[in-house]
Amino acid sequence: MQLSFILEDAFMVGIPIFMACYGVSCLLEKKRLPLLTVRQAALLLFCLYIGAVSSLTGLIGFLDIRNPELHLTNPFSGFDLTPFRGHVFKPILQNLFLLMPLGFLISSVTPKIKWNIGKIFLLGFGVSLTIEILQGFISRQQEIDDLIMNTAGACAGYLFFAAVFRKGLKLWQRVLIIAATLIGLYYGMLYIKSICWL
Repeated sequence: MQLSFILEDAFMVGIPIFMACYGVSCLLEKKRLPLLTVRQAALLLFCLYIGAVSSLTGLIGFLDIRNPELHLTNPFSGFDLTPFRGHVFKPILQNLFLLMPLGFLISSVTPKIKWNIGKIFLLGFGVSLTIEILQGFISRQQEIDDLIMNTAGACAGYLFFAAVFRKGLKLWQRVLIIAATLIGLYYGMLYIKSICWL
């Protein structure tokens, strides 16, 4: 998929979502909020990210009910439950990075929710499962390793966020969280690569 199409979809989906969120925030606060705060910038980035994920996963096609590939059939009929073995490594690696920004950005755009690794795990799993189910309606391949890697990516993104921004952590704790996350990702991906085709 070309980068220009992904960017176009990111703006086409992300900007309306951002404007809706900004409008709701202004209504709840009963005043016009400043547009260029760090939190609003994080929200804009998050909305653009949602648009990019919609494009990369093919869900833009799901939004178009005239799409000829849209079939209202059992969305679980094509689910491959064999994790990793015999699969190509590159898409697996891409799935790790797909939801990493979700784990990193979600704490910035929802500051009233006290996020922890358990909640991020459930969020990443839920978002990934939703994507996989919707992909079943547009005849896209559904694989259990997508679910595993998306969830792991969301958790890794949150750990990076916590290591950088969480208050009360000492420098050695921040370094330890980042190092442990990177080492876990590295050896996990080495193992997965060893059981994949390419």
